[in-house]
Amino acid sequence: MKIHEVISYFYKNSSRISGHLEVNSGNPGPKTIIFGGTHGNEPSGVKAIVKAHQLLTANPDLIASGQIHFILGNPEAFIQNLRFIDQDLNRVFHQPKGNSVEALRAREIIKLFEVIGPIDSILDLHTVSK
Repeated sequence: MKIHEVISYFYKNSSRISGHLEVNSGNPGPKTIIFGGTHGNEPSGVKAIVKAHQLLTANPDLIASGQIHFILGNPEAFIQNLRFIDQDLNRVFHQPKGNSVEALRAREIIKLFEVIGPIDSILDLHTVSK
């Protein structure tokens, strides 16, 4: 799966913010978030979450309860195959100030977390760049 195919998939299927995919069982249960592309030069995690989302939307009975949210952490860096644009996304979450690409994205993701509500688990799929 090529970068433009991945980005296209996210834009076509994003629900609440760009780069956000959701699978909801319709039943109460745990809320899980899976990140890929926190660093833009780590494509494997992003491709894995697209495949997982495709599998789960094609087979909704695989999730009996709860929700899974898939997030493309840093879309701009992913498109450019760079670790980050202005600053490491991991380093700005605690105080996302300013107007860097990553600070703006961190604030957007934090707002999404507030909308989702209490989160039971987060998995961040960091990978190697090759």
